[in-house]
Amino acid sequence: MNIAAGKLVTVGAALFTAVAQPQAAPVIFSDAGAGAADIADTVEAFKAQLSQTGGTVLDNGIGGGPFTTGIRHVDWDLVPTQHATPAEMPGDFFNTSAPVGVVLSTFGEGFLVSAKPGEGLPLRFGDINPQYETIFQSFEGDRLFSPNLSTITDVTFFVPGDPDFPAFVRGFGAVFADVDNPSGLRPTMLEFWDIYGKSLGHYRVEAANNGLSFLGVWFDGPELIGRVRITSGNIPPFPSVSDGLNGVVDIVALGPFFFSEPLAIPEPGTGALLGLGLLGLLLRRR
Repeated sequence: MNIAAGKLVTVGAALFTAVAQPQAAPVIFSDAGAGAADIADTVEAFKAQLSQTGGTVLDNGIGGGPFTTGIRHVDWDLVPTQHATPAEMPGDFFNTSAPVGVVLSTFGEGFLVSAKPGEGLPLRFGDINPQYETIFQSFEGDRLFSPNLSTITDVTFFVPGDPDFPAFVRGFGAVFADVDNPSGLRPTMLEFWDIYGKSLGHYRVEAANNGLSFLGVWFDGPELIGRVRITSGNIPPFPSVSDGLNGVVDIVALGPFFFSEPLAIPEPGTGALLGLGLLGLLLRRR
């Protein structure tokens, strides 16, 4: 399969949920380049895949739903000044204040969103380190995102407009700024788990020094994505740390996220309940 000038690749893996089902190969949308124009076609192809509307992109915006088709979009420019750097953004901002159905968590200390013009601070995290204003660029809008004091962002899903109901998605993608991926170190990547906590694999982001990268993964089988982990570089933005130091420091910022409409996690079907019952019986016998 080829989409966006050969930039779409398909891969397969042996994957299982609570009850084993036939699996389809996930579809990988991966691209990298010097600027937004170099990855835009792949991002649009992924958005069309997410939309499930026959090749057109349908953005469902904020709140409402759930809808049977269309995408949701995390736009960091929606974050108000009081939640931007040097303050922290609440991890549930995009499930409450601007509900698109995601909650963010991290091993660090909250989340940072870079300044906009007119807020009195350098752009693209230049307030943390002047180097970052040069090496980072945005895909759309002005703001960029980063976990604070960590390189890990966990994304879980909820029904937009109904923040108490956990949800699943079929595909998720993100834009990355200044991915270097030094050899021998943990790369920038996306990791996926289904609603039962089973791994759906991890996928590496292409490098683009001082440029932009995009990675999106669509699961076309029975897989229901319940959680995504984003690893962005190997060192978080920090005042005294320069990107590329000694050839091993890789500091990465994040642009927008794109994902399919989050839908409520279904009640277990008869097959799943039977499988879980048999598992319990076996454990009791052991």
